Amino acid sequence: MKWGNQQHQKPYVPPQMRQQPQPNVASLVEKFMNVVVEQNGEVKKMITDLTQRVEKLESKVNQGSSQLPAQTVVNPRNVSVITLRSGKQLRGLLQVSIL
Repeated sequence: MKWGNQQHQKPYVPPQMRQQPQPNVASLVEKFMNVVVEQNGEVKKMITDLTQRVEKLESKVNQGSSQLPAQTVVNPRNVSVITLRSGKQLRGLLQVSIL
């Protein structure tokens, strides 16, 4: 028993199995190149920024200035006593012993 004219019917193909139009290779390459050019510009910008920072530090060092950004501060306390983690206090270098 046949229902209608089934000779010219195409078999059912689910949507996920249907062939999608393939993108043009030239357009894919063009998109890729645009991304690469954009990232290249960002990298150049970062390199320029780092170069300027290094030049600022270099100029401070060359000026003979002792005011570097990480200048240490002299501790005003008396450092003739050393306290160990155990709580033992050592006065002077003569009491230091190797454990």
